[in-house]
Amino acid sequence: MKADTTGNAYVMLVGDKGKTGKLWLRGCLDFRVGGDSFDNLTVESNDDLGNVLVVVVGCDAGTFDDVWYVSCVTVANMQSKSVDQFPCYHWIDGDSSVSITASTSES
Repeated sequence: MKADTTGNAYVMLVGDKGKTGKLWLRGCLDFRVGGDSFDNLTVESNDDLGNVLVVVVGCDAGTFDDVWYVSCVTVANMQSKSVDQFPCYHWIDGDSSVSITASTSES
């Protein structure tokens, strides 16, 4: 089974000092269910967000059977050198989103 999206996938970062708009993941999604294939995607923001508290992962305007699986989002803060894991383990479909909070931190 192949799970991919033709919709407009995005992430939004919410920190204690601000938030980004939608950071689009255009043209880079190809996830395979039950296999070893996955994508590591990198998006950057020049906004000073402070500590990132919430990551919103979503998709706009997909078709009815348009789904993709997100296992985890890793956020690296280049100023503080911290790395936060946002485990998701969630299917995103059609026109939906999920908000996730940080679970672990590494320095």
